Amino acid sequence: GGLSLQEAKLMQQRADLEQLKEEVRSATSGRPAGSLRHDGRGAVAVARLSAATAEYEARCSELGMRRLLVTAQVMSVVVNTLVTKLELILEGHGMVRDAEDWVRHGLLLCFEGLLSTRGKERGMLEDHIAALSAAACFTVVLEQREGDAGDGEPGSAAGPLGADVAFRAREARLLLPRAVFDKLPESVGPGARMRVWPVLFTQGIDVKQSLSNSLSDSQDSGTTEGAGLQHQVNKRGLAALNQYAHRAKPVAVSGDGETRDVRAGVHPLLERLADLVAAERNTLKNVATLIEAEHVCRVLGGCRVTFCKSGKDRTAMSVTLEQSRLLGEQFGLSTSDEEL
Repeated sequence: GGLSLQEAKLMQQRADLEQLKEEVRSATSGRPAGSLRHDGRGAVAVARLSAATAEYEARCSELGMRRLLVTAQVMSVVVNTLVTKLELILEGHGMVRDAEDWVRHGLLLCFEGLLSTRGKERGMLEDHIAALSAAACFTVVLEQREGDAGDGEPGSAAGPLGADVAFRAREARLLLPRAVFDKLPESVGPGARMRVWPVLFTQGIDVKQSLSNSLSDSQDSGTTEGAGLQHQVNKRGLAALNQYAHRAKPVAVSGDGETRDVRAGVHPLLERLADLVAAERNTLKNVATLIEAEHVCRVLGGCRVTFCKSGKDRTAMSVTLEQSRLLGEQFGLSTSDEEL
């Protein structure tokens, strides 16, 4: 199972451990420690507590390492995604305004999951949820690379930008050469801070998800069993994306002669997405939710990440679909089968 399931088991293990402690206190109350070896009940209680404590501590260490690994993996994705977007901006294929918004409002990263909610892939999805929760505690800080005098063009063995990264507590320090900062606005200069704002939408698209849907014993998407987990993830993703939209593009409405920002309710950019999430059913594959989330992310200037189990077939199909839609929407190419 994923981290959420394993950590729930760990909490139960902790409760059992506290109960054993009470049993030991009861069995050894008022007795000197040396007398326990002559008291069968007290000795057994202490032995059980000792074994349970060792098992609990080993489990804590194991899950702690697992959480550390998934956090490291997702933060490497965060940093590389940011570097790629900065490269596009410097090449003229992205908008500088987006980078300024990342500093003001947070670095929006929309993750699109294609994992099913059955078998090992469910555990992978749960691990990803935990990793993004940890990533939300991080901030990316832009810094000038030490010893860089600003001579020459960016680019080195560290990549086209000549970027490097170092972590300090919950800060990812992105080290860039002076030449990169010279091409960016002052607000995105050395010392600029970007709070990581991860958002996740998920929809299994393979045959395992079809099986999971067919075995759903309820149309109620409120459960976290089977396909219901997807709905809960998408609701949380919608809430986080809606909050970011209100920060980045506040909607002003007039009332009683005054204009005020609307901070509650669904942002107009997310109305269709909210309708799609609300209409999700356990027995259907709701690919339209992912497509609309992609569109909203682009409008908000966010970064996009798509993943499945291996990053091959399902991810390739999703990326191909998105690129073909962009060709139709932004370059006027037809998307109808007849004209193609």
